[in-house]
Amino acid sequence: MAAGLAFRPPDRQRLAGPVLDDTVGRVLARVHAALEGAARPESGGATLVTDGMTHLNRPSTNILVYHPDFGVLSLGVIDSTEHLAAGGSKDADYLAQQISDTIKGVPAGSISLVVTDGASAMVKAAKFIRSAHPTVATAVCQSHKANLFCNDVGKIVAVAAVLEKSRKLALAFKNREVLRAALTVQSMEHLGRVLTTIIGSNVRFGTHFITAHRNIRLKAALEAVVRMPAVASLAHKEESVEEVVDIIEDSVFWMDLVLLVDLMWPAMLLLRLLDSSAPVMGVVVHAWRRLRFKMETLKATVKYGNGSEKERTIGPAEVEEMIECVQNRTTDFSPIMYAAYMLNPALWGVVGPTDTEVLVGFKTYCKEVVFADDEDDKRYQAACSQLLDYKARTRAFAGADWDLAAKMGLTGGATTPARWWLLNGGGAPELLLVALKCLSQAAAVGFAERGHKVEKFVRSKVRNRLGSDTTSKIVTVHVALRTEDRLAEEEEEDDDGGGGVARALAIIDQWWAEEQEDMDAEPSLVDWGVGERARTRKKQQFRAWVGGWEGESVKRKTDDVKRLFRAKYVGMKLRLAEDDADGAAGEEELREVTEVVWNVKKKAWRLKTVLVGEEEDEEEELLLPVNKQLHLRIAAAADENPDYDIRIVG
Repeated sequence: MAAGLAFRPPDRQRLAGPVLDDTVGRVLARVHAALEGAARPESGGATLVTDGMTHLNRPSTNILVYHPDFGVLSLGVIDSTEHLAAGGSKDADYLAQQISDTIKGVPAGSISLVVTDGASAMVKAAKFIRSAHPTVATAVCQSHKANLFCNDVGKIVAVAAVLEKSRKLALAFKNREVLRAALTVQSMEHLGRVLTTIIGSNVRFGTHFITAHRNIRLKAALEAVVRMPAVASLAHKEESVEEVVDIIEDSVFWMDLVLLVDLMWPAMLLLRLLDSSAPVMGVVVHAWRRLRFKMETLKATVKYGNGSEKERTIGPAEVEEMIECVQNRTTDFSPIMYAAYMLNPALWGVVGPTDTEVLVGFKTYCKEVVFADDEDDKRYQAACSQLLDYKARTRAFAGADWDLAAKMGLTGGATTPARWWLLNGGGAPELLLVALKCLSQAAAVGFAERGHKVEKFVRSKVRNRLGSDTTSKIVTVHVALRTEDRLAEEEEEDDDGGGGVARALAIIDQWWAEEQEDMDAEPSLVDWGVGERARTRKKQQFRAWVGGWEGESVKRKTDDVKRLFRAKYVGMKLRLAEDDADGAAGEEELREVTEVVWNVKKKAWRLKTVLVGEEEDEEEELLLPVNKQLHLRIAAAADENPDYDIRIVG
């Protein structure tokens, strides 16, 4: 198109300003519309996540909102530079005021939960937010708690020593060309593909876990490397290589490393679950409780070596320290977490109304948050009454799809816990409202952490003079674009059979399927009473029913199945009786299982046992076919099992 000589094209400032303002206006309109949708009762409300950081000497606070229907959207960045320059402080009052103003600026009822990090100022600010907005719940980021727990574990002396050896091993095969080349050859031969070690970061325990996991996977290849003449010759010349060879040849190190990975595996899944793009509020309490239970179970299997072997570095005392780390980080949960735990249909049989701790949290959330404006408490009382119907599967829930609830995964999919309530909770409107509000929420501030990355990208060292208002606008637009791209990628993954995110969530759901095998489909509600907790804390909890993995076909007796079987039964006491010559039952003996081995030829489990109460008793072997004999014998020995709380299920 021809233009006159007097035509002047717009410069960058005249063009960028209006274009950015127009784009921000459209994005904010989309955010407003999305939050209006979240304000509908059937949507349950959105989660507001916030976290602060200092970048290029500019303190700021990211504020984002999350809902399963629209993903993550930014509400802007609060730059506190001018406030601090004027003599102010980034304290609880200031933070609470900023977050409260943000809540007032969005559609009423669209925010159901505010999640903050664990900083003292943020925790105090959450109390102020509750005062200003009674119908908005608050919670501390569980991902933050999980990372602190992992760091606590990493500070245990024995654990730190094992991790340091694992790190030295990884570094040696990354930095030395001879070792790296040898590992390339051996990994291809033993694993069918080229794998190298992974170097973890000293900041996050999770990366140490990845390092340890990779080293275990490479164990056979690493052992083959140290047998190579070139590596043996190098070890004689260099002390550092000799040290690495000693680590690889140390059987105690590998036992400790495998045990540490087994102990921390549920914690890593918990972290992955919290960082996933799924509403996981309904499984937070359960995941923490299962983490402790798994550690207590593994502690019973930790035994030191015999006289011909060195003792393990990580023993029962260290595992007990890890359990204390769990306890220290889970002394309390927010009421919304207890309510979501109580109302998650996938966990219907795990928690009942006799679990006082959870019930008190549920009632607190209902009365002080959901029905805060209910002066006569009628809706609150109705919700409590409907809870009993839900747990008893009567009245409004008599015709609910409980088969769907039992098969439901933790991370959702076609049917999330909130979706199940929409399908089955119509007869209990008050309890339905509570369920939708608590089960639709996120439990971590990982979204805000990702917002920090966007802000660092926008306000770089090159663009360090960018104004706070402009930065906030660009971050808002950038987060919206990334959300659109992520949703598009997830749709493509679904079409293609699952990509990275889908695979990660599938792993978590597989973990949940394995966890369900340890639970009865329809337990008695009294079996989950809190009155038993003080007594069972010091005991191993053993549920006397057969897990699905125990009944696998003979051809599928994998190493994982063997490990699970050993973890469940080693240390258990059995009441055994041998038949006499006439075929009648002989005198019974109480024997403790010391080892469980799968006999391939006879297609049966070989149990090694010792007589209880005898200091010097020779091990006897018991051949047990694959059926319910072991389960029945344990049930029969319930009265004489002082170390276990056995729950007999019909």
